[in-house]
Amino acid sequence: TMLDQLRTHGKEVSVLVAHPKTLIDFALFVSQQESRFVALKELMPNLSVYVFTGYDISLQRTELAYVLGGLPNLKWMQWCYSPSGLLAWQEDVNIRQRLRLLDDGQVFYEFVPVEDVYADGRFVRNYRRYATDKIQLGQEYLLVVSTKAGLLGVSTGQVVKILNIEPLVVAMRGPVVRLCGMAENFREDGVLEALANINMALVSHGVFVREAIFGHMVAARTPTWLLEVSRPLGEVPQPLLESIAKWLHAEMDLRWEGYRKGFKEASIKPPQVHFVPMGSFAAAQTMQGEFSHFDHSPDAAMVKKIL
Repeated sequence: TMLDQLRTHGKEVSVLVAHPKTLIDFALFVSQQESRFVALKELMPNLSVYVFTGYDISLQRTELAYVLGGLPNLKWMQWCYSPSGLLAWQEDVNIRQRLRLLDDGQVFYEFVPVEDVYADGRFVRNYRRYATDKIQLGQEYLLVVSTKAGLLGVSTGQVVKILNIEPLVVAMRGPVVRLCGMAENFREDGVLEALANINMALVSHGVFVREAIFGHMVAARTPTWLLEVSRPLGEVPQPLLESIAKWLHAEMDLRWEGYRKGFKEASIKPPQVHFVPMGSFAAAQTMQGEFSHFDHSPDAAMVKKIL
């Protein structure tokens, strides 16, 4: 196992590549095996570079700081890839969310304006599809890739924001598919930013949000949100949990016009915000395949499963 390998060869490891959620789950597994908290510096004392895969670590940043604590010279870098051919990496470790797209001729990139993509990821009729000579700085696009033969174009499902054209530099903005069963039109990157803001404010309280799923009861017109916190619920004051729920609603109201309009017109009821203790998501085995922070079922089936 990975733990056995690190116990034997951990001192030789200087670079680690892992998805943030995978690394956190591994650290929890190690701590359970040892019956104490184990920082990864005990297994990899010479680790100098952590390469995290995926488009964002805003939600996991607080917990990763604990897991990777005690490594003062550790550099964090981002690397995004997928079987579709997408490959992008962070060239400067000091500038987050600035990724260079591989442009060595093996992959041809095309860009579909996000306005031409439905909330479920389908393209509108007569959607626009641009090569790099037609894209604009600061705009967001759904990234499409094809091989140099050009026989088949594949949607990566990822939104990118153009930061530079020559060379091609982007910020990964996350999945294009949105939560919109009640026209709330949430996008995952904005939800994670909101949760990261809440976690920053919670630092002095010794608790943070580890994970979240946003769903809805469509027939009842009720948003149903589930947050996993880092401590047993009995140790977290109820007023603090209530303030987190109110703050999250305020963040969603500020960020998303569809949600704000529905709430103002009373077509969307006040959200039901549920809290669960650390480990609840993993126990419900929600981690099959690529994890999504959205429960698209009309009756919040995944939220109910975890509860």
